[in-house]
Amino acid sequence: MERKVIASYCLCNTASINIYEIDYSIETMVLVGYNDDEPEWVEAHMRYEDDNDTEGTYGFMFMDMFIPFNECMRV
Repeated sequence: MERKVIASYCLCNTASINIYEIDYSIETMVLVGYNDDEPEWVEAHMRYEDDNDTEGTYGFMFMDMFIPFNECMRV
């Protein structure tokens, strides 16, 4: 099945992590995949930068990397 990419996170000039769908029901789940590999559902969450939980970035974990939504390019 051909899926449409809605956003992309660039790793290098030949590799990217593609976002295909975001599901906001109950908890936020993101359908992501590496290049053209089969995508998988992962949970999105807030990652805090300090101990006071005041400065945070919203994103998801994929391939042992935290991918913030604000660094993804909309397609």
